[in-house]
Amino acid sequence: MWFKSNRDNRMILLGIGFVAFFFTIAHLRSLRIRSNEYGSSKSQWRYPKGSSPQSSWVFDANRDALNYGLSDEQCDAAFPGLYAEIYRARDHLLKHNKTIGRKDVHLYHDEQRAGRPHYELHVLLHDGELYVLHQNDGVWPHHYRAVAGLANFYRAMVAMPDLRRLPNVEFVLNADDYYARPDEPGFADGRPRFSWNRHKDDPWTWVMPDFGGWMFSDDGVQSYAQFRADVGLVEREYMAKGKRGGWDDKTPKLAWRGSMGLGESLRHALVDAAKDKPWSDVSAMEIIADQNIRNNVLDMADFCRYKVSSLALPCGKHLATCSNPGGVAGSRRKRERLLIEHTLAQYLAHTEGLSWSGRLRYLMNCESVPLIHEREWVAHFYPLLQPSGPHQNHVAVKRDWSDLADRMRELESSPTRARRIAREVGAQFRDRYLTPAAEACYLRRMITVYATVQGFEPRSHYVVDPEAKEGDGGGEKKKRRRRGVSFPYYLTPAPYSKFGFLAGDKERYEAEG
Repeated sequence: MWFKSNRDNRMILLGIGFVAFFFTIAHLRSLRIRSNEYGSSKSQWRYPKGSSPQSSWVFDANRDALNYGLSDEQCDAAFPGLYAEIYRARDHLLKHNKTIGRKDVHLYHDEQRAGRPHYELHVLLHDGELYVLHQNDGVWPHHYRAVAGLANFYRAMVAMPDLRRLPNVEFVLNADDYYARPDEPGFADGRPRFSWNRHKDDPWTWVMPDFGGWMFSDDGVQSYAQFRADVGLVEREYMAKGKRGGWDDKTPKLAWRGSMGLGESLRHALVDAAKDKPWSDVSAMEIIADQNIRNNVLDMADFCRYKVSSLALPCGKHLATCSNPGGVAGSRRKRERLLIEHTLAQYLAHTEGLSWSGRLRYLMNCESVPLIHEREWVAHFYPLLQPSGPHQNHVAVKRDWSDLADRMRELESSPTRARRIAREVGAQFRDRYLTPAAEACYLRRMITVYATVQGFEPRSHYVVDPEAKEGDGGGEKKKRRRRGVSFPYYLTPAPYSKFGFLAGDKERYEAEG
Protein backbone atom coordinates (compact mmCIF):
# COMPACT_ATOMS: atom_id res chain seq x y z
CA MET A 1 0.00 0.00 0.00
CA TRP A 2 2.76 2.40 0.91
CA PHE A 3 4.57 1.70 -2.35
CA LYS A 4 1.38 2.04 -4.39
CA SER A 5 0.45 5.26 -2.62
CA ASN A 6 3.85 6.79 -3.27
CA ARG A 7 3.76 5.57 -6.85
CA ASP A 8 0.40 7.30 -7.26
CA ASN A 9 1.83 10.42 -5.69
CA ARG A 10 4.79 10.31 -8.03
CA MET A 11 2.45 9.93 -11.00
CA ILE A 12 0.38 12.88 -9.81
CA LEU A 13 3.49 15.02 -9.29
CA LEU A 14 4.81 13.96 -12.68
CA GLY A 15 1.51 14.94 -14.29
CA ILE A 16 1.56 18.31 -12.54
CA GLY A 17 5.13 18.79 -13.71
CA PHE A 18 4.18 18.13 -17.33
CA VAL A 19 1.25 20.55 -17.10
CA ALA A 20 3.47 23.23 -15.54
CA PHE A 21 6.09 22.63 -18.22
CA PHE A 22 3.66 23.06 -21.08
CA PHE A 23 2.09 26.14 -19.48
CA THR A 24 5.58 27.63 -19.11
CA ILE A 25 6.36 26.93 -22.77
CA ALA A 26 3.05 28.49 -23.82
CA HIS A 27 3.77 31.55 -21.69
CA LEU A 28 7.26 31.96 -23.14
CA ARG A 29 5.88 31.69 -26.66
CA SER A 30 3.45 34.50 -25.86
CA LEU A 31 6.16 36.85 -24.73
CA ARG A 32 6.89 39.71 -27.03
CA ILE A 33 9.22 42.70 -27.02
CA ARG A 34 9.06 44.71 -23.82
CA SER A 35 10.18 48.35 -23.62
CA ASN A 36 11.80 50.28 -20.78
CA GLU A 37 10.88 53.85 -19.85
CA TYR A 38 13.13 55.32 -22.55
CA GLY A 39 11.72 53.03 -25.22
CA SER A 40 14.59 50.53 -25.57
CA SER A 41 13.57 46.99 -26.30
CA LYS A 42 14.59 43.37 -25.94
CA SER A 43 13.08 40.73 -28.14
CA GLN A 44 12.30 37.10 -27.39
CA TRP A 45 12.76 36.38 -31.07
CA ARG A 46 13.20 33.12 -32.94
CA TYR A 47 14.22 32.79 -36.55
CA PRO A 48 11.28 31.51 -38.61
CA LYS A 49 11.62 28.41 -40.72
CA GLY A 50 13.79 29.11 -43.76
CA SER A 51 15.29 32.29 -42.29
CA SER A 52 18.00 30.98 -39.99
CA PRO A 53 21.29 32.86 -39.60
CA GLN A 54 22.70 30.42 -42.16
CA SER A 55 20.06 31.40 -44.73
CA SER A 56 21.47 32.72 -47.99
CA TRP A 57 19.26 35.83 -47.94
CA VAL A 58 20.45 38.82 -45.90
CA PHE A 59 18.85 42.26 -45.95
CA ASP A 60 20.96 44.74 -47.92
CA ALA A 61 19.77 48.37 -47.78
CA ASN A 62 21.31 49.23 -51.15
CA ARG A 63 19.32 46.44 -52.77
CA ASP A 64 16.26 45.99 -50.53
CA ALA A 65 15.38 49.37 -48.98
CA LEU A 66 12.66 49.97 -51.59
CA ASN A 67 11.48 46.37 -51.79
CA TYR A 68 7.90 46.76 -50.55
CA GLY A 69 7.12 43.10 -51.15
CA LEU A 70 9.45 41.20 -48.82
CA SER A 71 8.01 37.89 -47.67
CA ASP A 72 6.89 37.36 -44.07
CA GLU A 73 10.03 35.31 -43.43
CA GLN A 74 12.24 38.04 -44.90
CA CYS A 75 10.46 40.68 -42.82
CA ASP A 76 11.14 38.68 -39.68
CA ALA A 77 14.78 38.09 -40.56
CA ALA A 78 15.45 41.70 -41.59
CA PHE A 79 13.53 43.54 -38.84
CA PRO A 80 13.31 41.36 -35.73
CA GLY A 81 12.81 44.24 -33.29
CA LEU A 82 10.34 46.29 -35.33
CA TYR A 83 6.97 44.97 -34.20
CA ALA A 84 7.01 45.76 -30.48
CA GLU A 85 4.13 48.25 -30.60
CA ILE A 86 1.92 45.84 -32.53
CA TYR A 87 2.31 43.01 -30.04
CA ARG A 88 1.95 45.39 -27.10
CA ALA A 89 -1.47 46.52 -28.38
CA ARG A 90 -2.56 42.93 -28.98
CA ASP A 91 -1.32 41.74 -25.59
CA HIS A 92 -3.19 44.54 -23.83
CA LEU A 93 -6.47 43.35 -25.31
CA LEU A 94 -5.71 39.73 -24.41
CA LYS A 95 -4.80 40.77 -20.87
CA HIS A 96 -8.27 42.30 -20.48
CA ASN A 97 -9.96 39.37 -22.22
CA LYS A 98 -11.32 41.77 -24.84
CA THR A 99 -11.84 41.53 -28.56
CA ILE A 100 -12.59 44.33 -31.03
CA GLY A 101 -16.32 44.52 -31.77
CA ARG A 102 -18.35 46.25 -34.47
CA LYS A 103 -19.26 49.15 -32.18
CA ASP A 104 -15.57 49.72 -31.40
CA VAL A 105 -14.84 50.59 -35.02
CA HIS A 106 -17.99 52.60 -35.75
CA LEU A 107 -17.30 56.33 -35.88
CA TYR A 108 -18.87 58.41 -33.15
CA HIS A 109 -22.11 60.20 -33.83
CA ASP A 110 -21.65 63.96 -33.49
CA GLU A 111 -23.44 63.96 -30.17
CA GLN A 112 -21.25 61.12 -28.87
CA ARG A 113 -17.92 62.78 -29.45
CA ALA A 114 -16.19 63.76 -26.25
CA GLY A 115 -13.94 66.82 -26.36
CA ARG A 116 -12.37 67.95 -29.64
CA PRO A 117 -13.78 66.41 -32.86
CA HIS A 118 -11.20 64.27 -34.62
CA TYR A 119 -10.51 63.76 -38.30
CA GLU A 120 -11.16 60.02 -38.53
CA LEU A 121 -11.80 57.42 -41.21
CA HIS A 122 -13.62 54.12 -40.86
CA VAL A 123 -11.67 51.74 -43.09
CA LEU A 124 -12.46 48.26 -44.39
CA LEU A 125 -10.02 45.76 -45.88
CA HIS A 126 -12.01 43.01 -47.55
CA ASP A 127 -10.89 40.33 -49.99
CA GLY A 128 -7.70 42.24 -50.75
CA GLU A 129 -9.43 45.55 -51.52
CA LEU A 130 -9.34 48.71 -49.38
CA TYR A 131 -12.51 50.73 -48.74
CA VAL A 132 -13.27 53.92 -46.84
CA LEU A 133 -16.66 53.47 -45.18
CA HIS A 134 -17.03 56.93 -43.70
CA GLN A 135 -15.16 59.93 -42.36
CA ASN A 136 -15.62 62.48 -39.60
CA ASP A 137 -14.23 65.93 -40.23
CA GLY A 138 -12.20 67.24 -37.30
CA VAL A 139 -11.10 70.64 -36.08
CA TRP A 140 -8.13 70.54 -38.46
CA PRO A 141 -8.44 69.60 -42.17
CA HIS A 142 -6.16 66.57 -42.15
CA HIS A 143 -7.45 64.95 -45.33
CA TYR A 144 -3.97 64.88 -46.90
CA ARG A 145 -2.61 63.09 -43.82
CA ALA A 146 -5.31 60.45 -43.96
CA VAL A 147 -4.77 59.91 -47.69
CA ALA A 148 -0.97 59.69 -47.26
CA GLY A 149 -1.26 57.22 -44.39
CA LEU A 150 -3.66 54.99 -46.30
CA ALA A 151 -1.59 55.28 -49.48
CA ASN A 152 1.42 54.03 -47.55
CA PHE A 153 -0.67 51.07 -46.39
CA TYR A 154 -2.12 50.47 -49.87
CA ARG A 155 1.38 50.34 -51.34
CA ALA A 156 2.37 47.72 -48.76
CA MET A 157 -0.71 45.71 -49.74
CA VAL A 158 -0.34 45.74 -53.50
CA ALA A 159 3.31 44.66 -53.25
CA MET A 160 2.07 41.23 -52.16
CA PRO A 161 1.74 38.54 -54.83
CA ASP A 162 -1.77 37.72 -53.58
CA LEU A 163 -3.66 40.45 -51.73
CA ARG A 164 -6.29 37.98 -50.54
CA ARG A 165 -3.76 36.52 -48.13
CA LEU A 166 -4.46 39.53 -45.92
CA PRO A 167 -7.33 39.03 -43.45
CA ASN A 168 -10.57 40.99 -43.62
CA VAL A 169 -10.48 43.78 -41.01
CA GLU A 170 -12.18 47.03 -40.06
CA PHE A 171 -10.42 49.81 -38.19
CA VAL A 172 -10.65 53.51 -37.44
CA LEU A 173 -7.75 55.74 -38.47
CA ASN A 174 -7.29 58.93 -36.46
CA ALA A 175 -5.44 61.42 -38.67
CA ASP A 176 -4.89 64.14 -36.05
CA ASP A 177 -1.68 64.73 -34.12
CA TYR A 178 -3.10 62.62 -31.30
CA TYR A 179 -6.27 60.81 -30.32
CA ALA A 180 -6.55 62.30 -26.83
CA ARG A 181 -4.38 63.87 -24.18
CA PRO A 182 -4.53 62.66 -20.57
CA ASP A 183 -6.42 65.82 -19.55
CA GLU A 184 -9.06 65.47 -22.30
CA PRO A 185 -12.37 63.58 -22.32
CA GLY A 186 -12.08 60.27 -24.12
CA PHE A 187 -8.48 59.58 -23.13
CA ALA A 188 -7.76 55.82 -23.00
CA ASP A 189 -11.48 55.18 -23.43
CA GLY A 190 -11.02 51.57 -24.47
CA ARG A 191 -11.89 52.18 -28.13
CA PRO A 192 -9.04 50.88 -30.33
CA ARG A 193 -7.81 53.38 -32.90
CA PHE A 194 -5.03 53.40 -35.47
CA SER A 195 -2.97 56.54 -34.96
CA TRP A 196 0.44 57.97 -35.82
CA ASN A 197 1.36 57.79 -32.14
CA ARG A 198 -0.02 57.23 -28.68
CA HIS A 199 0.50 58.76 -25.27
CA LYS A 200 2.64 56.51 -23.09
CA ASP A 201 -0.30 56.09 -20.67
CA ASP A 202 -2.77 55.12 -23.40
CA PRO A 203 -2.58 51.34 -23.96
CA TRP A 204 -5.55 51.09 -26.37
CA THR A 205 -4.16 52.88 -29.43
CA TRP A 206 -2.52 50.89 -32.23
CA VAL A 207 0.45 52.86 -33.58
CA MET A 208 1.04 52.82 -37.32
CA PRO A 209 3.80 54.53 -39.34
CA ASP A 210 2.88 58.17 -39.80
CA PHE A 211 1.89 59.79 -43.09
CA GLY A 212 5.50 60.95 -43.63
CA GLY A 213 6.29 57.44 -44.85
CA TRP A 214 4.38 58.39 -48.00
CA MET A 215 4.91 62.15 -48.16
CA PHE A 216 4.95 65.32 -46.11
CA SER A 217 3.64 68.46 -47.77
CA ASP A 218 6.49 70.70 -46.72
CA ASP A 219 9.20 72.55 -48.63
CA GLY A 220 12.23 70.36 -49.09
CA VAL A 221 10.66 67.05 -48.03
CA GLN A 222 7.88 65.81 -50.37
CA SER A 223 7.94 62.00 -50.62
CA TYR A 224 9.92 59.99 -48.09
CA ALA A 225 11.60 57.87 -50.75
CA GLN A 226 12.62 61.04 -52.59
CA PHE A 227 14.01 62.54 -49.38
CA ARG A 228 16.18 59.49 -48.80
CA ALA A 229 17.37 59.56 -52.41
CA ASP A 230 18.21 63.29 -52.16
CA VAL A 231 20.25 62.74 -49.02
CA GLY A 232 22.22 59.98 -50.73
CA LEU A 233 22.74 62.11 -53.85
CA VAL A 234 24.06 65.07 -51.86
CA GLU A 235 26.43 62.80 -49.95
CA ARG A 236 27.86 61.39 -53.19
CA GLU A 237 28.17 64.87 -54.70
CA TYR A 238 30.21 66.40 -51.91
CA MET A 239 32.35 63.27 -51.51
CA ALA A 240 33.18 63.54 -55.24
CA LYS A 241 34.51 67.04 -54.61
CA GLY A 242 37.26 65.72 -52.37
CA LYS A 243 35.44 65.70 -49.06
CA ARG A 244 35.94 62.60 -46.97
CA GLY A 245 32.33 62.58 -45.94
CA GLY A 246 30.84 61.17 -42.78
CA TRP A 247 31.13 62.33 -39.22
CA ASP A 248 34.50 64.11 -39.36
CA ASP A 249 33.37 66.58 -42.02
CA LYS A 250 30.36 67.74 -40.03
CA THR A 251 30.22 70.94 -38.02
CA PRO A 252 30.59 70.25 -34.26
CA LYS A 253 27.34 72.01 -33.38
CA LEU A 254 23.87 71.12 -32.15
CA ALA A 255 21.31 72.03 -34.82
CA TRP A 256 17.58 72.68 -34.38
CA ARG A 257 14.91 74.72 -36.13
CA GLY A 258 11.25 74.68 -35.25
CA SER A 259 8.04 76.50 -34.58
CA MET A 260 7.63 77.89 -31.08
CA GLY A 261 3.85 77.57 -31.36
CA LEU A 262 3.95 73.78 -30.83
CA GLY A 263 5.17 72.21 -27.62
CA GLU A 264 5.98 75.68 -26.37
CA SER A 265 7.45 74.81 -22.97
CA LEU A 266 9.72 72.10 -24.42
CA ARG A 267 10.99 74.25 -27.26
CA HIS A 268 11.49 77.41 -25.24
CA ALA A 269 13.44 75.33 -22.72
CA LEU A 270 15.68 74.01 -25.50
CA VAL A 271 16.34 77.47 -26.95
CA ASP A 272 17.12 78.84 -23.47
CA ALA A 273 19.42 75.92 -22.60
CA ALA A 274 21.40 76.38 -25.83
CA LYS A 275 21.53 80.17 -25.79
CA ASP A 276 25.01 81.68 -26.30
CA LYS A 277 26.70 78.28 -26.16
CA PRO A 278 29.64 77.84 -28.57
CA TRP A 279 28.22 74.52 -29.79
CA SER A 280 24.74 75.88 -30.48
CA ASP A 281 23.01 76.32 -33.84
CA VAL A 282 19.60 76.27 -32.15
CA SER A 283 17.00 78.87 -33.09
CA ALA A 284 13.31 79.24 -33.83
CA MET A 285 11.71 79.64 -37.22
CA GLU A 286 9.93 82.90 -37.92
CA ILE A 287 6.43 82.18 -39.16
CA ILE A 288 4.13 84.84 -40.61
CA ALA A 289 1.00 82.76 -41.04
CA ASP A 290 -1.24 85.31 -42.74
CA GLN A 291 1.38 85.77 -45.49
CA ASN A 292 2.41 82.11 -45.66
CA ILE A 293 6.01 83.03 -44.88
CA ARG A 294 8.61 81.03 -42.96
CA ASN A 295 12.06 82.46 -42.35
CA ASN A 296 15.16 80.90 -40.77
CA VAL A 297 14.27 77.52 -42.26
CA LEU A 298 16.58 74.61 -43.02
CA ASP A 299 15.77 72.15 -45.76
CA MET A 300 15.31 68.79 -44.01
CA ALA A 301 18.18 67.29 -46.01
CA ASP A 302 20.45 70.10 -44.75
CA PHE A 303 20.35 68.49 -41.35
CA CYS A 304 21.98 65.40 -42.87
CA ARG A 305 24.53 66.44 -45.49
CA TYR A 306 26.75 69.33 -46.52
CA LYS A 307 25.02 71.19 -49.32
CA VAL A 308 24.11 74.55 -50.83
CA SER A 309 20.38 74.27 -51.09
CA SER A 310 17.88 76.32 -52.98
CA LEU A 311 14.91 76.77 -50.68
CA ALA A 312 11.91 78.44 -52.29
CA LEU A 313 10.02 80.75 -49.96
CA PRO A 314 7.05 83.02 -50.70
CA CYS A 315 7.82 86.71 -50.95
CA GLY A 316 7.17 89.05 -48.05
CA LYS A 317 8.55 92.02 -46.17
CA HIS A 318 11.56 90.00 -44.97
CA LEU A 319 12.61 89.14 -48.55
CA ALA A 320 13.27 92.52 -50.09
CA THR A 321 14.50 91.07 -53.38
CA CYS A 322 11.15 89.47 -54.23
CA SER A 323 9.69 90.67 -57.49
CA ASN A 324 6.17 90.67 -56.07
CA PRO A 325 6.41 91.35 -52.34
CA GLY A 326 2.78 92.30 -51.96
CA GLY A 327 0.73 89.26 -52.93
CA VAL A 328 1.09 85.71 -51.78
CA ALA A 329 -0.65 84.27 -54.85
CA GLY A 330 1.65 86.17 -57.18
CA SER A 331 4.70 85.27 -55.14
CA ARG A 332 3.98 81.58 -55.62
CA ARG A 333 4.40 82.15 -59.37
CA LYS A 334 7.34 84.55 -59.08
CA ARG A 335 9.24 83.67 -55.96
CA GLU A 336 12.88 84.37 -55.34
CA ARG A 337 15.15 81.50 -54.36
CA LEU A 338 16.85 82.02 -51.04
CA LEU A 339 20.25 80.31 -50.96
CA ILE A 340 21.17 78.83 -47.60
CA GLU A 341 24.64 77.43 -47.21
CA HIS A 342 24.60 75.20 -44.19
CA THR A 343 27.26 72.81 -43.02
CA LEU A 344 25.55 69.86 -41.42
CA ALA A 345 25.79 69.36 -37.70
CA GLN A 346 27.28 66.50 -35.72
CA TYR A 347 24.47 66.81 -33.17
CA LEU A 348 20.72 67.14 -33.75
CA ALA A 349 18.14 68.15 -31.14
CA HIS A 350 14.64 66.71 -31.28
CA THR A 351 11.55 67.90 -29.42
CA GLU A 352 7.95 66.81 -29.27
CA GLY A 353 5.25 69.14 -30.58
CA LEU A 354 1.50 68.94 -29.97
CA SER A 355 2.23 65.25 -29.39
CA TRP A 356 4.98 63.33 -31.16
CA SER A 357 6.96 65.13 -33.84
CA GLY A 358 7.24 63.49 -37.25
CA ARG A 359 10.65 65.10 -37.77
CA LEU A 360 12.51 62.36 -35.93
CA ARG A 361 12.09 59.85 -38.78
CA TYR A 362 14.02 62.27 -41.00
CA LEU A 363 16.72 63.04 -38.45
CA MET A 364 17.34 59.32 -37.95
CA ASN A 365 18.27 59.14 -41.63
CA CYS A 366 21.29 61.30 -40.79
CA GLU A 367 24.51 59.83 -39.50
CA SER A 368 24.57 62.33 -36.62
CA VAL A 369 23.96 62.11 -32.87
CA PRO A 370 20.33 62.84 -31.89
CA LEU A 371 19.72 64.40 -28.48
CA ILE A 372 16.16 63.55 -27.44
CA HIS A 373 14.36 64.63 -24.28
CA GLU A 374 12.31 62.24 -22.16
CA ARG A 375 9.24 61.47 -24.22
CA GLU A 376 5.53 61.27 -23.42
CA TRP A 377 4.47 60.07 -26.88
CA VAL A 378 5.32 56.85 -28.71
CA ALA A 379 5.75 56.37 -32.47
CA HIS A 380 6.00 52.99 -34.16
CA PHE A 381 9.82 52.82 -34.11
CA TYR A 382 10.42 54.32 -30.65
CA PRO A 383 10.90 50.93 -28.92
CA LEU A 384 14.11 50.68 -30.97
CA LEU A 385 15.60 53.84 -29.42
CA GLN A 386 18.53 52.82 -27.21
CA PRO A 387 19.84 55.48 -24.76
CA SER A 388 22.82 53.39 -23.63
CA GLY A 389 24.74 50.21 -24.24
CA PRO A 390 26.82 48.91 -27.16
CA HIS A 391 24.07 49.81 -29.66
CA GLN A 392 23.26 53.25 -28.26
CA ASN A 393 21.59 55.33 -30.97
CA HIS A 394 20.73 58.60 -29.25
CA VAL A 395 21.54 60.63 -26.15
CA ALA A 396 18.74 60.98 -23.60
CA VAL A 397 18.23 64.43 -22.08
CA LYS A 398 15.89 65.55 -19.31
CA ARG A 399 12.51 66.78 -20.47
CA ASP A 400 13.29 70.37 -19.44
CA TRP A 401 16.72 70.26 -21.17
CA SER A 402 18.38 71.26 -17.89
CA ASP A 403 21.25 68.79 -18.42
CA LEU A 404 21.84 69.68 -22.09
CA ALA A 405 25.15 71.45 -21.41
CA ASP A 406 26.42 68.43 -19.46
CA ARG A 407 25.46 66.01 -22.25
CA MET A 408 27.15 68.17 -24.87
CA ARG A 409 30.28 68.43 -22.74
CA GLU A 410 30.43 64.63 -22.50
CA LEU A 411 30.02 64.22 -26.25
CA GLU A 412 32.65 66.81 -27.11
CA SER A 413 35.14 65.21 -24.73
CA SER A 414 34.59 61.76 -26.27
CA PRO A 415 34.49 62.04 -30.08
CA THR A 416 35.01 58.29 -30.45
CA ARG A 417 31.80 57.60 -28.51
CA ALA A 418 29.91 60.26 -30.45
CA ARG A 419 31.10 58.85 -33.76
CA ARG A 420 30.03 55.35 -32.71
CA ILE A 421 26.53 56.57 -31.78
CA ALA A 422 26.21 58.32 -35.14
CA ARG A 423 27.19 55.16 -36.99
CA GLU A 424 24.62 53.15 -35.04
CA VAL A 425 21.94 55.66 -36.10
CA GLY A 426 22.83 55.16 -39.75
CA ALA A 427 23.09 51.39 -39.51
CA GLN A 428 19.95 50.80 -37.43
CA PHE A 429 17.53 53.36 -38.82
CA ARG A 430 18.62 54.77 -42.20
CA ASP A 431 19.81 51.38 -43.45
CA ARG A 432 17.27 49.12 -41.75
CA TYR A 433 14.32 50.00 -39.51
CA LEU A 434 13.25 53.25 -41.22
CA THR A 435 13.57 52.00 -44.78
CA PRO A 436 10.35 51.97 -46.83
CA ALA A 437 10.67 48.17 -46.96
CA ALA A 438 10.55 48.01 -43.15
CA GLU A 439 7.41 50.15 -42.98
CA ALA A 440 5.66 47.90 -45.53
CA CYS A 441 6.51 44.87 -43.36
CA TYR A 442 5.21 46.67 -40.27
CA LEU A 443 1.90 47.62 -41.88
CA ARG A 444 1.15 44.10 -43.12
CA ARG A 445 2.10 42.63 -39.75
CA MET A 446 -0.12 45.16 -38.00
CA ILE A 447 -3.15 44.02 -39.99
CA THR A 448 -2.52 40.30 -39.50
CA VAL A 449 -2.03 40.67 -35.72
CA TYR A 450 -5.00 43.04 -35.39
CA ALA A 451 -7.20 40.42 -37.07
CA THR A 452 -6.38 37.90 -34.32
CA VAL A 453 -8.20 40.07 -31.75
CA GLN A 454 -11.05 41.18 -34.01
CA GLY A 455 -14.22 39.62 -32.66
CA PHE A 456 -16.38 39.76 -35.81
CA GLU A 457 -16.18 39.04 -39.52
CA PRO A 458 -16.34 42.27 -41.57
CA ARG A 459 -19.09 42.54 -44.18
CA SER A 460 -18.50 43.81 -47.70
CA HIS A 461 -22.24 44.52 -48.26
CA TYR A 462 -25.29 45.46 -46.25
CA VAL A 463 -29.06 45.27 -46.70
CA VAL A 464 -31.02 48.48 -46.11
CA ASP A 465 -34.05 46.80 -44.55
CA PRO A 466 -34.06 42.99 -44.30
CA GLU A 467 -37.68 43.10 -43.01
CA ALA A 468 -39.03 45.15 -45.91
CA LYS A 469 -42.03 43.79 -47.85
CA GLU A 470 -41.76 43.21 -51.58
CA GLY A 471 -44.46 45.75 -52.42
CA ASP A 472 -44.18 49.56 -52.41
CA GLY A 473 -40.47 49.57 -53.21
CA GLY A 474 -39.59 47.06 -50.54
CA GLY A 475 -37.67 44.98 -53.04
CA GLU A 476 -35.15 47.76 -53.47
CA LYS A 477 -34.63 47.98 -49.73
CA LYS A 478 -33.84 44.28 -49.54
CA LYS A 479 -31.07 44.44 -52.13
CA ARG A 480 -27.45 44.06 -51.02
CA ARG A 481 -25.37 47.22 -51.34
CA ARG A 482 -21.61 47.54 -51.11
CA ARG A 483 -20.32 49.40 -48.09
CA GLY A 484 -18.28 52.56 -48.55
CA VAL A 485 -16.12 53.54 -51.51
CA SER A 486 -12.94 51.94 -52.79
CA PHE A 487 -9.70 53.65 -51.88
CA PRO A 488 -8.82 54.51 -55.53
CA TYR A 489 -12.19 56.27 -55.84
CA TYR A 490 -11.65 58.01 -52.52
CA LEU A 491 -8.43 59.46 -53.96
CA THR A 492 -10.13 60.77 -57.11
CA PRO A 493 -13.80 61.37 -56.23
CA ALA A 494 -16.55 62.54 -58.52
CA PRO A 495 -16.97 66.36 -58.62
CA TYR A 496 -20.39 66.20 -56.93
CA SER A 497 -19.11 64.24 -53.91
CA LYS A 498 -16.92 65.19 -50.97
CA PHE A 499 -13.82 62.95 -50.89
CA GLY A 500 -15.84 60.22 -52.59
CA PHE A 501 -18.93 60.43 -50.36
CA LEU A 502 -22.35 61.53 -51.58
CA ALA A 503 -24.60 63.81 -49.59
CA GLY A 504 -26.76 60.98 -48.23
CA ASP A 505 -23.89 58.77 -47.17
CA LYS A 506 -24.09 59.71 -43.49
CA GLU A 507 -27.59 58.25 -43.26
CA ARG A 508 -26.48 55.18 -45.19
CA TYR A 509 -23.51 54.73 -42.87
CA GLU A 510 -25.70 54.85 -39.81
CA ALA A 511 -28.00 52.28 -41.44
CA GLU A 512 -25.01 49.99 -41.96
CA GLY A 513 -23.99 50.24 -38.33
